[in-house]
Amino acid sequence: MPFCNSTDADFHHSDFGQEGRCLYPEAHRQRRHAQTTSPFTPPDEDDLTFVVNSGPGLDTGCTFREGGPLVFSVKIPRVFGDIDKLLAAGLISEIVTLSMPAYDVDFADGERDVVSLNGTPLSGFLTGVNEVWKLNSFNIPINMLKFPTDPGEGGTAQEEDNVISIDIDINNDGWCVAIDWAAVAIQKAPLPVVLFHGILSSGDVWEPLWETELEKLGIPNDGNQNLGELGSIQSNADLIASRVTSSIDRWGVKKVNIVCHSKGGLDSRHYVENADNVANVIQIGTPNGGSPLADFIQRASLTALGILPTVLINLFAGPAGVQLTTPHMALYNLMHGSNSNVRYTALAGMYDAGCFALNPFCRPVDRLLLSISGSPGDTIVPKWSVHALGYTGKPSYSSSGADGSAKHSPLIQSFAVFNQLQGRVTSNRRNLQTSSTPEPDYQSTISLSGIMIQGGGFSDYLYIDGTTEAYIILLYPSGQLGFTLVSPDGTTIDPAYATSNPSIVGYEDSEVFGSKIALYALINPAVGSWQIQVTGNLVLEPQIPFAVSGLLLQPAITLKSSLASPSVTSGTSLVFVAEPSDSNGPIRGALAQVTVESPDGTLTTLNLMDDGLTPDAYADDGVYTGSFITTSQAGNYRAAVSVEGTVPPLFSREVFVLGSVSAATATVNNFSDAPLDNDSDGLFNQLVISFDVSVTVPGDFYLLAILTDSEGNEQNIGMTVSVSGISTLSVSFDGETIYNNGVDGPYTLSALRLAEESGFSVAVVVNLEDAYTTAPYEFTQFDRSALQVKGGTTIPMDLNSNGLFDRLDVSLDVETVSSGFYEWSATLRDSLGTEIDFDSGSATFSAESNSFILMFDGTLIGDNRVDGPYFVSDLLLYGAGESLVQSTGVYTTDTLLASQFESTLPPPTVSPSATPTVDPCNDPINFCGKSNKVQICHKGKKSRCVRSDKLDDYLNEGSSCGVCPNSNTSAKSQKNELFSR
Repeated sequence: MPFCNSTDADFHHSDFGQEGRCLYPEAHRQRRHAQTTSPFTPPDEDDLTFVVNSGPGLDTGCTFREGGPLVFSVKIPRVFGDIDKLLAAGLISEIVTLSMPAYDVDFADGERDVVSLNGTPLSGFLTGVNEVWKLNSFNIPINMLKFPTDPGEGGTAQEEDNVISIDIDINNDGWCVAIDWAAVAIQKAPLPVVLFHGILSSGDVWEPLWETELEKLGIPNDGNQNLGELGSIQSNADLIASRVTSSIDRWGVKKVNIVCHSKGGLDSRHYVENADNVANVIQIGTPNGGSPLADFIQRASLTALGILPTVLINLFAGPAGVQLTTPHMALYNLMHGSNSNVRYTALAGMYDAGCFALNPFCRPVDRLLLSISGSPGDTIVPKWSVHALGYTGKPSYSSSGADGSAKHSPLIQSFAVFNQLQGRVTSNRRNLQTSSTPEPDYQSTISLSGIMIQGGGFSDYLYIDGTTEAYIILLYPSGQLGFTLVSPDGTTIDPAYATSNPSIVGYEDSEVFGSKIALYALINPAVGSWQIQVTGNLVLEPQIPFAVSGLLLQPAITLKSSLASPSVTSGTSLVFVAEPSDSNGPIRGALAQVTVESPDGTLTTLNLMDDGLTPDAYADDGVYTGSFITTSQAGNYRAAVSVEGTVPPLFSREVFVLGSVSAATATVNNFSDAPLDNDSDGLFNQLVISFDVSVTVPGDFYLLAILTDSEGNEQNIGMTVSVSGISTLSVSFDGETIYNNGVDGPYTLSALRLAEESGFSVAVVVNLEDAYTTAPYEFTQFDRSALQVKGGTTIPMDLNSNGLFDRLDVSLDVETVSSGFYEWSATLRDSLGTEIDFDSGSATFSAESNSFILMFDGTLIGDNRVDGPYFVSDLLLYGAGESLVQSTGVYTTDTLLASQFESTLPPPTVSPSATPTVDPCNDPINFCGKSNKVQICHKGKKSRCVRSDKLDDYLNEGSSCGVCPNSNTSAKSQKNELFSR
């Protein structure tokens, strides 16, 4: 700004004083605390960006040296961890950015204003031009910043002041300056990690490896939460909520990352579905689709419960274990989706026993567990179950033989798994396909069960039909039971016999999650009745239950069983269906029945008929059906369906089935839709769909609604709702998401589901597909950023026709919501971040598409002697009540050589070389104005700014980082590491 005795003083000073009057330095000092702010909105604060926007030293009006220095503080509330360790591991930015919009810095005319941080002057000065707001950015070492220290578990982080001082006009030439706000932006840093264990475990499992390695990397972490041995998904989610909240207070962050094992992954899924404080969920061996082993043990335990109400294997047989079964998780997944703001990864273990074919003595327990749970898998959870969800990343880890690190429990003690997950973004693009449930490789015989006392004995028979490999399995809770077989030809098979005949039989007894299992592995077992003998060698309780079952691998005869509807309302029958078959088709004339356990523990056995009488549709078609009518209790109904052949071929089969009964019935009608413009800018922030729900029993229900466009893009909303009588419910879908998808309506409410969730049961009361179609909205009617740079064009200008460029013009394409008068300023930088030139201007924009030209001095480019491409940065664009502040990634020019521009310097002795090619997905300059947004070429068609935590989704769909060929739009991005945002 000129001196007050300048002939232009009144005009130039009118923005900061009374119009038409000059303000002298004393007047400026008196106005230091006036709210004369810039037109620019500061960036949003998050876990990487910290802002000061008010207080002494800011909004002072144009302040002269006598009124300075301008002093203000950026407060950093976040505990980052051990900075030195993080730097050594490459997990945190070595250089961070301090940005501030400065007004009226007449740099070209000699004004020099020095910026200091925490008492240390920064390299360079504020820059700008007369009466223009310019975004100034300084690259500073991260070690110049002050961060809070970890207060420890239960504590609250105390923010640290980072003091910024502006020493105004150090040459005392009569210049002034104003600062509106300041922001410190850290490009990358790891979020704290909270770890949650699985079943029959505790937080101690994380200490040997994960907590130790995270400490080595300098990452704050907490694995101390104990979720209990086998709590419900819902109750454990409440514990997770409490731990995450305390972790956020402890480390001063807005979000954390969660790492979880086994069922802890289900508990974490449930919590984050509607949470806003988790960035990543990393699951290890989580049964997202359920565990067939849980199905197997639930079926066996139903037989034992008829004798003694004590579980056989604590892991799966109790009521909570129902939540781990495949039918329960099918219902759960029907009702529960993802959180679009959370990134999910699910790592599956793939263990191979490493045995030659038909070697019964080679790791029989591991082979049995793989046969039951499914291979490939980790012996407890199959790969297909871990990868059952379409929205997770799907890495896997393998081991074989004596290396059991890919087994279920050892997965979290594997250093290789830790390393694989740490680098998952660069090594594993997310596969967004859903894994389907495969048909099992095994079939179970009916189960035998009994009670055992010390010194007692038991004998019964199992029929084994033709198969190349079979297991006969004894399950019991504790002690030591003797286990002997007698084959149909009278051969007695005990552990000693197995040791002497390893080519035809193997034996192993072991513990599985705190309970006992003993088994014989049989090669080409004889067809017929096998006698089972069990003795009470060491019974630690007065009496214990046990169950025996046969497992046949890929037999000719199979049994499929299901419910006509897995969820019904109270008083409505559960209809069980059994379908035995072999290579010739359905098997007729068999004996079929189901044993059902009601929620109160009552056991009922029901015959399934093939007589053509209701509910059986056709007589003698090999489909056996029966109605269980005693459904007055709401909750889970566990069932074991068994079928036995009464005439050749003789066989027995048994399958676990789960049904659920709701207390209420519900109907849904009277749909309508209405868009909402919450901020009166003419664009819809939300699309609200309303409907009436009528229930017979009032209560809390879980609601899932999915909105789909014609290209298959989905938004899902899940929430708990209270319904009494007839209630009107509404679901609000995000308008900006609709706009970003770029698809016109009408839109379809493709799924609407309502369920009772209580205890360990999920009972669906409403399940509507394609329930409603909205009005035919255009996607451009929905909310978006009021100002967006959509691309640009590089225009080098040779004004004197001498073959060298005098000027580099950059035409930027801008989309605006509102028409009006707009002003702008921006900087041109080289690949080293050096500021080359600055330009500003103004124009009247119409709504929608506009463009403006930035003109940069070609001689300054030539004298800088650094080859392109060059980068437009530090963009300030404002007008019509809106503003855009974009520090980096505004636009990348074509690759031009410095030698193509005019220069005042003699030619270099060696030809300058272009800067190395930069991977646009790793270019640290490539952002969209906010640290959490990246510019991409969307499906090769158009440029778009997307959230960086969704980058992999777009790359997986065929988009790319960088410039669309038809728009030259820059795409600067940085791929996230596992623990970085």
